[in-house]
Amino acid sequence: MLYIPILYWFGYDLITAAIPLGLLLNGITAASAALYYSQARQILYRAALPLAAAALLGAPLGAWCTPWLPVDTLLTIFACVVLATGVQSFSNAQSLARLVPTHYLAYACCGFGVGVISGLLGIGGGFLFVPLLLAMGVNIKKAAATSSLIVVAASLSGFIGHAGRMEVDAVLIAGSSASVLIASQLGARLMVHNMNGLWLKRLFGTVLIVTAIQLLTGHTVTK
Repeated sequence: MLYIPILYWFGYDLITAAIPLGLLLNGITAASAALYYSQARQILYRAALPLAAAALLGAPLGAWCTPWLPVDTLLTIFACVVLATGVQSFSNAQSLARLVPTHYLAYACCGFGVGVISGLLGIGGGFLFVPLLLAMGVNIKKAAATSSLIVVAASLSGFIGHAGRMEVDAVLIAGSSASVLIASQLGARLMVHNMNGLWLKRLFGTVLIVTAIQLLTGHTVTK
């Protein structure tokens, strides 16, 4: 969730740099984590694959819509999503799952919708896929692991939709990709080995809320 505002605040164009690079980094992060989760037998493929297919179809549609929206509109939508995610981090994931319709067609539609959001805003959508998986009966730990595989499909599909207008220095791509690759492996290992991440989740939620407020009020790091 933080890739987009960080890149934007440091002067990169939202549409030609921040969003496509954010999607690429999301895909790399999720793929790296999913590899470890798969080795640890934490991914439920029967749940992941249908949702990944739906997200795969939705993300290019979101990417197609991005250039048609003004930057201010995109930032406002993004800020609202970030704010909702920050607030969600202080909520019970199980209670959020009860809001999801318990029908497989509804799951497919939700997966497609999250894919559209992913392609439009440059985010992976994991914060939406986890409650969806919980509603399907997946336990919280495996839901987090399984969502990483779905995020790979949504992020990389969205990235392909944005790649044609991407204008990013190769050094930035290589450096940021290597950084998130290393960090995602560390994070996956901490999660699998029963790290109590409640305090980290709350801290991250606070950071997201502050980030959303800065986006909505027009404050940036560089100003």
